[in-house]
Amino acid sequence: MIDFNKVRNINVNIDLEIIETFYWKGFSVLFPELTKEKFLSYCSEDTYGGWEDTDHTHAAGRRELKVLYALLRIVKPTNILEVGTHKGDSTNHILLAADNNKNNPTVTTVDVVNHLGSKKLHNYPVTVIINHSLNILNTNKDYDFIMQDGDHSYAGILQELSMFKQQTKLKHVWGHDYYLGR
Repeated sequence: MIDFNKVRNINVNIDLEIIETFYWKGFSVLFPELTKEKFLSYCSEDTYGGWEDTDHTHAAGRRELKVLYALLRIVKPTNILEVGTHKGDSTNHILLAADNNKNNPTVTTVDVVNHLGSKKLHNYPVTVIINHSLNILNTNKDYDFIMQDGDHSYAGILQELSMFKQQTKLKHVWGHDYYLGR
């Protein structure tokens, strides 16, 4: 067993061991028919990195995004909304999963500011919208998967969650934001 608090220079195999240690149990409960081997193979086929430059095992970045990718491969949504595009790190994982699922899902990503600039995203059709998530959620009620990582305030997250309830086909939400205010 690896002492994750002492690990430095994390490579792909250690990434997978960290993912197995911290994520597999929850996935096995949510998807009892899913084998550990299939889960880890999905995590392995995701070749995109993350935004962190740290060896800290609890940092999100590439490991969290590999698990997001695996979830998308498992549930195979048809209409995906990413709330909070930022620099497109999670967008690339979502687009790769959509591409590999071969079910032609629609992918939309929304942010209030265009942080992408001229960044090239994974070669899969995506609609990039610069607007507030609440405006988009109000105009399209057919998302079946939402990746929520936009507004980082208590009030904003609460509003988004309220709007999620109005989605007629929503089956899965990947929530990245949380609020630790007092």
